[in-house]
Amino acid sequence: MQTSAAQRYAALTETRLGNLLACWQTLPESGADQLLRVSFIDDAESAAAITFALWPDSQFKRASADHKVVRALASCIQNPAQTQAVLAAQRLSYEQPGSDFQQRVWQALTHIPAGHTWSYKQLADHIGCARGARAVASACAANQLAVIIPCHRVVNARGGLAGYRWGVERKQALLAQEQAILSGGVNA
Repeated sequence: MQTSAAQRYAALTETRLGNLLACWQTLPESGADQLLRVSFIDDAESAAAITFALWPDSQFKRASADHKVVRALASCIQNPAQTQAVLAAQRLSYEQPGSDFQQRVWQALTHIPAGHTWSYKQLADHIGCARGARAVASACAANQLAVIIPCHRVVNARGGLAGYRWGVERKQALLAQEQAILSGGVNA
């Protein structure tokens, strides 16, 4: 029995943190949507190039900014503490290719509470890799699912923001927003 291929979509939308590129596929068996990439990009023109570079053999349909997936992602950016609940409510899953080690790191990142930070060393210890802080940092840098896999919650050993694939300013803004929501200073 031959099944039809998943339909892939891409959308670009503006957020308070800049342009957001979202790529996802609708799975033919279930009709559920699966996120493939969520990235902040500095210029809209690079969206097509990024998408093609990642999936050169795939055709993506352009989706509008009011598509339910894009609205769900906007909600995740508005209140990152609710990301997993939003994904579950919208039946959105996610997948990104990576080594077993990267998958362990990315899974562990989802357990860091919103508004809190762990150091790369704490994250390495958490996954049982006591001397793996640099490897953890590399796995964080390879994350293609901004906000969904919250690598913005990882800081250097001194608590400094260090690097962030999508810009330290965005990392700082995400952390500040999460902390404000926790302290009751921002309405979700």
